[in-house]
Amino acid sequence: MNQQQHKSAFNLLFFSSLLLLLLFTVNGHSRELVFNATGIITDDIGSDFTLKGPNQKPVTLSDYQGKIVLLYFGYTSCPDVCPMSLSIMQRAMDRLGDKTSEVQGVFVTVDPSRDGGEDLQTYVKYFHHSFIGLEGSDSEIQQIAKKWNVAYKVEQSSSAAGYLIAHTDYIYVLDRNGDLAALFNSESHHQDMVNAIETLVNEPPATLTDKFFKLFN
Repeated sequence: MNQQQHKSAFNLLFFSSLLLLLLFTVNGHSRELVFNATGIITDDIGSDFTLKGPNQKPVTLSDYQGKIVLLYFGYTSCPDVCPMSLSIMQRAMDRLGDKTSEVQGVFVTVDPSRDGGEDLQTYVKYFHHSFIGLEGSDSEIQQIAKKWNVAYKVEQSSSAAGYLIAHTDYIYVLDRNGDLAALFNSESHHQDMVNAIETLVNEPPATLTDKFFKLFN
């Protein structure tokens, strides 16, 4: 191999490695959070997924890229943190005015044996008409929950519900690119969420070129 061939091979290897690094940055949640009410480390949290939504039609999270997404994992029989968190999301939506068209609320049930169909959609739409509920099999929910750092566990109870589910209380806010941009919980103030959403609504979607230059600045 002559010197020119060595140079060409080196350039090919360099730019291939650079492309892989750039694609990892684009697809990973590498941005700084605009708000974090939880204090958790957010590295490697999140991934795309597909579950059943309204009318049992498949819904993929990335379908909503271009909007701000409010993502929550819970269940409809939850007596406390779920309605509290959804109410915070509701109050934030109520204060966004015309900007609500830029936001999509997504509720993923961690109780697939009891939640589903029209009952799930009725529950989430009680909080806001634009919210949707997503459901799947036990194994699907477990895999997705793991990628989003969501823990949940069935606990036997004497309540009329039969059992309760202890679960992580995170409201994930995703920017227009689908990147994790803010974290809230049931103890957050809705105005903090409004402020975060308004900041993100005013951000233009990042292009591949934007990510490239950000990587080296």
